[in-house]
Amino acid sequence: DFKLATDFWQTCAREFGKDGRVVFQLWCEPVLNAEDWQTPLGSTWKTLKPFFQSLTDTIRKEGAQNVLLATGNRWAYDLVGIRQSLLPDKDTAYMWHVYAGHDNNDPKLWDEKLDGLHKVRPVVVTEWGFERNPNAHYDGSAFDFGRPFLRYMNERGLHWTAWCWHDTWGPTMFERGTRTPNAFGEFVMKALAAERTPLVRPQAGPIIGALTDS
Repeated sequence: DFKLATDFWQTCAREFGKDGRVVFQLWCEPVLNAEDWQTPLGSTWKTLKPFFQSLTDTIRKEGAQNVLLATGNRWAYDLVGIRQSLLPDKDTAYMWHVYAGHDNNDPKLWDEKLDGLHKVRPVVVTEWGFERNPNAHYDGSAFDFGRPFLRYMNERGLHWTAWCWHDTWGPTMFERGTRTPNAFGEFVMKALAAERTPLVRPQAGPIIGALTDS
């Protein structure tokens, strides 16, 4: 319901528009139909862009200057074509979701979906993760996905938030019913710890070095 979405963002702009710490993720995972995975790459950005533009106009009319996040379809995985037709708002960045198993964990195919967008606008990976679960689309491990993808992000200067701080919503970071980190949770905690910047950090190496050596 786009009227509801417009009302929602108008309200958010009024409530949080003066708080620069709040980022507005306008549309988490645009999906046009159940066969989105089969649509040609970049073919739906032309359809999605006016909706993002309308929400942006609603927010800016309220005077809010928060950073906005927009994205493409295929559950925010397909960013193809955005680079050639950017939203005009100067404070709009783009979000990307990548999970274990996406394109068989092939960095060349990840690059295809990223489409060089990070070279012209900030890109934040707002969801990524893995979990050993043969029945889930995010089935994977630190070895076959976590380490390669963290290296991939680090090499391109992509910032990230991992999904999900939960024990049942997958991929989970905790053992069910507890706050005991599972393999994914421990992996993320180590990655975050490696990124903490002390007052003096001479000869800092890449994140993946700390993870590989642990």
